[in-house]
Parts: sequence; C-alpha cells; structure tokens
Amino acid sequence: MCAPWRSTPSTGSSRAPVDHRSSTAVADLVSAIDGRAVVGAVALGAGSTDACLDVLSRTGGTRLAMASTPLSLDALAGRRRLFPAMLPVFTRIGLATLRSTLRTRRRGIRAAFVWGSSLRDDEMGPRLWREVVPRLLAEGALRPLPAPLVVGEGLGAVQGALDRQRAGVSAQKVVVRL
Repeated sequence: MCAPWRSTPSTGSSRAPVDHRSSTAVADLVSAIDGRAVVGAVALGAGSTDACLDVLSRTGGTRLAMASTPLSLDALAGRRRLFPAMLPVFTRIGLATLRSTLRTRRRGIRAAFVWGSSLRDDEMGPRLWREVVPRLLAEGALRPLPAPLVVGEGLGAVQGALDRQRAGVSAQKVVVRL
C-alpha cells in the first residue's frame, strides 16, 4: 500500500480506492492523483516500497517514509526454532532494503524508516496524536476510509475474523466489536 501525501489539504472530497494487488495499482494511483502536487508517500506493507517509488517518480514527490520491511516476515511466524530461520529472512530483507535505498537515491528521493518507537521517542509523536490528528478529525479532513468490515461481536467472533483476514481482503480493516 502506497499512501501519497500532498503539501496542501485536498480541496475536494474525491477518494479513489486502489487495489494494491492489481497489476495497474501504480498507474491507477497516479491517475487518481491527477497532476496534483505530491510531497511524499508512506510505504505500508511488505513490498510497497517499490510501488511508492514508482508513484513518487511519476508525480514529482521527493520523500518516502518506509513503515514496513521490504519483504514479509511470514516465514518466521509460528516457528519453534526461530534463530535458524531468521538468518536467510533477514539477509533477504537487508539486501532488499539496500536495493530500495539505492533506487531512492538514483531517483532523487529521500527515504527513511519510520518505526512506532520513532514516533513515541521523538517530538513528532506527541504532536501528531495530541494536535494534528484530533484537529484533522474535527475538521473532517482525516476520515477512516473505507468503512471497516465488521464481521462480528464479542471474543467468539475473533477466530472468524482472523480466518477472513487470512483469506484476503483489499482496502478494508476487518473489525470485531467487543
């Protein structure tokens, strides 16, 4: 998922959901941007960095915040002996990160990783969560889109929600109300 951001708030209410699994996702997103100025993008999810770089290159954006590793960590999930499996996975992640870093520099794009702890430990986190997000929500400039996919209520619905998530959803959050 590549989430571009603009230097000025959108003046219209147009939103264009794009399926990140589509072979035309980058072109669809660039088309939806429709020539408006783009400052940067946030790469969310394994494999999203390259798509964001393509979007930024085509829209003039110069900043990339990488909020995910370039490769999935799924190969490590549920392992009893984690250490032997970590070496090849983290080697591939390191090489993919190096490749992405070189691509960003060649394209004149500044990139950096953003971790949850980064926002917790620097001055940006408190400002973001105490000032910016509440103001944007109150103004209606920040809205959770699309609407969540509510799949049930109570703890008994959690397994069904996990199964639904694993089966695959696009551009939706699977939610269980407690």
